[in-house]
Amino acid sequence: MLMFTRPSAQRIPALTLLVVLASARTAAAQAVQPTDKPLLWMIEGKTPSYLYGTIHLPDDRVLALPKVVDKALDACDAFFAEIPMDGDVILKSAQRMMLPEGKKLQDVIPKKVYDRAAAFAKTKGFDIAAFSRMRVWAVAVQITLLDRLHDMATKQALDMSLYLRCQAEDKQVGGLETLDEQFGIFESFSDAEQAEMLDKTLDFLEKSEKEGVKYIDKLIDLYLSGDEAELMKFMNAYFDENDPLDKRMVDKLLTQRNKHMAERMAAKLKESPGKSFFFAVGAAHLPDKTGVIELLKQRGLKLRRLTPADAAKLEAK
Repeated sequence: MLMFTRPSAQRIPALTLLVVLASARTAAAQAVQPTDKPLLWMIEGKTPSYLYGTIHLPDDRVLALPKVVDKALDACDAFFAEIPMDGDVILKSAQRMMLPEGKKLQDVIPKKVYDRAAAFAKTKGFDIAAFSRMRVWAVAVQITLLDRLHDMATKQALDMSLYLRCQAEDKQVGGLETLDEQFGIFESFSDAEQAEMLDKTLDFLEKSEKEGVKYIDKLIDLYLSGDEAELMKFMNAYFDENDPLDKRMVDKLLTQRNKHMAERMAAKLKESPGKSFFFAVGAAHLPDKTGVIELLKQRGLKLRRLTPADAAKLEAK
């Protein structure tokens, strides 16, 4: 659920403590066969720009960039992720994931939910005490990543890798949202609501594992398949459209953020028509009637999904 929408969650970039600022490309990623169906669109115009759906994870298969994505990055003048990914922003994001001084996780959620989270963490070889100083929503994020924490600690998430690459190439880099905007979403939910989020996350993870489905593995497989409809179907299975809290979460985490991001993309394109932008946001923000692609089209922009065959055309420009 959280991997596409939060920094990386990401985005999950801004929503995980375990981000390492290392080299922009890894040898392991280069050795893996990239997907042939990347979620990459060209925003057409005299100076083309690009929209890329990411997943906020450091899996080698994800980090292996298709040539068409690589060439689009080469062609761009400016790179914008969901939020800026400079060191001070990452540090501030880590700090804001922490509970107020003197408080611990068990102080702010019901014992039943705490014990359930502890039992689930134990099945993954973790002690819940390691997360005792984190805010409840952050624990809900981290608990989906328990099978991947080693990778999160030793490799870059996709968004971070792209950001640092463009920064190293002296391209303009930045974010479509601020840290306050992203964290404000989660902070708008009460401790009781966050506890319910954690409980629902555990429901979903336990149900998935009983069915033999590893959530993160399935998420990555669907992302690499390039089938955004199936990807959203899987993501939406987490939410109950009749539950008031779930409806509020979807509205705040996706619908409203999609509007803001599309508005800001369109504004940048209008302000700098001669500049080529590369926008990289969580893949869940792109499809559907309320997604960024449709919202950009409603603003009169033309988008075309690129394929591996477009790599040569981009290289020739």
